[in-house]
Amino acid sequence: MRPKNAVITLAVLAVIGVAGFVSYTLVTSPKGRSSLSTTGSCVPTGVAEVTESAPAVVVSGTNRSTSKTNLTEFGAVREYALPGPMRWANGITTAPDGSVWFGEESVPGVGHLDRNGTLVEYPWPNPAAYSGDPGNYKTGIWGIVIWEGKVWATDMERNQLVGVDPLTGGVERVNLTGMADSPYTLTASPGGDLWFTSLSNPGRIGRLNPGLGLSVFTFRHLCGQEPLQLDFVNSTSGFFVALDPLSPSGAGGLFRFDVSEGPTGMVANQVGGEFSLYDPDSVSVSGDVAWVVQHGPSNILSYSLSSGSWSVWPTSTVRYTNFTLPYFVEAVGGKAWFNEHYGNKIGVIDPATRKLTEYGEGDPASVNQTLVQNDLTIATGQGGLWFTSITGNYIGFVNSTVDTGFGVTPRGSRTATLTPGFQAIFQVAVSRTMPKELRVEVSDSELSTSVPKLISVAVNQTVILPPSVPAGSHFDDVILQVTVSADPALKPGQYVLAVTATDGSVYQTCYLDLDVG
Repeated sequence: MRPKNAVITLAVLAVIGVAGFVSYTLVTSPKGRSSLSTTGSCVPTGVAEVTESAPAVVVSGTNRSTSKTNLTEFGAVREYALPGPMRWANGITTAPDGSVWFGEESVPGVGHLDRNGTLVEYPWPNPAAYSGDPGNYKTGIWGIVIWEGKVWATDMERNQLVGVDPLTGGVERVNLTGMADSPYTLTASPGGDLWFTSLSNPGRIGRLNPGLGLSVFTFRHLCGQEPLQLDFVNSTSGFFVALDPLSPSGAGGLFRFDVSEGPTGMVANQVGGEFSLYDPDSVSVSGDVAWVVQHGPSNILSYSLSSGSWSVWPTSTVRYTNFTLPYFVEAVGGKAWFNEHYGNKIGVIDPATRKLTEYGEGDPASVNQTLVQNDLTIATGQGGLWFTSITGNYIGFVNSTVDTGFGVTPRGSRTATLTPGFQAIFQVAVSRTMPKELRVEVSDSELSTSVPKLISVAVNQTVILPPSVPAGSHFDDVILQVTVSADPALKPGQYVLAVTATDGSVYQTCYLDLDVG
């Protein structure tokens, strides 16, 4: 479910038998390019080639439609059901008034959802010109932003950017064919331009100025890697993650770039190169930290811009698959929000407290992959996170101000030195105000799955609240003793242990640090 091997894969909803029973099949879009070669010269200096062209712009009108969505709420999660047939919601951004805009790949077009549930849809003209089956996706809309008074979205199928005027319904198109095919993500820079990534070969990024002048940049020194997402830290510089789509190991990296010297002087420099990245897909910078999502592993990465060091943040695991598949990350206020595609969860990491909260998207929570709702894109706003659900056919919101009823906090030191053959002991307090059974789980940073292997952990498996105590009553902390040992084969180094308590819908995690000698 990601643009790896330069193939955009999307999940198809199949209704089998009785209503409500669904399964998912992965299909490949017509944009697949797995046969392309990455051979050719690489320029080690990192100077970019630039192609500039006046884009073809077509202005036209579109018929808007208004409807009311059905709202479902459980815990901190709110779901706005979209009209049938499937809208294939993907790509989402928040507006200053608290509403959200998102792509509708099967229309194709964009939708505008107000928090009161009102939905206004803007189909793009000439949908018959798109490939794809009726009711299925007709393009890929992974990027969407509000820029220069219009809502702009990527159109991977027709190699263009599309801008919709919310006041008139008028549509502008910027043709990218042959210059930056398969536009992927969008970023509005502080300098006032609109930037985008392109899943072309070689990998390119592009820039629109407010007059819709187009510039396309090719970083030949990336040697087959494709930039996937940009994030600016000021008007001229920022970071992007890049991935080699043909690498069996998912090789990629985090790069710093600067456009202050003009198009021909743009240089991309890899940072933190000694740390191996696996399927990097998304980057978001907040303060001194660049947060990176690796779509394969069950963890999130943070990179300190000042010290140049990496940190690994394991997610909690799920029992029906080996990977939770984080997809996109957005950092705001020092915290990092992200979605877990196969985990069917929304997560937020607070590095100041070294805690992770994850919210299950389904009610009931997913117990196997048939219940995964395929949320692919996210947007922070209104004290939480908005997300799209393709096969669930809804727009979701997680309200981070809702009290989860329990928490997990280390007692004493959260750091220990561990020598193979010996043990380290932590104490973790579980505080509760809900009469529910809580399950305790452990994950760590050893492997990409976050499942412990050479680090062994013994901890109380369950914490059971007395059934006779009324809801809302407060309980004294239950202290868990976490005993950790290391196999002699474990390599010396720094490891992160994640201790999670969950009621099956919400997951509360505290991080502990191990120094293995």
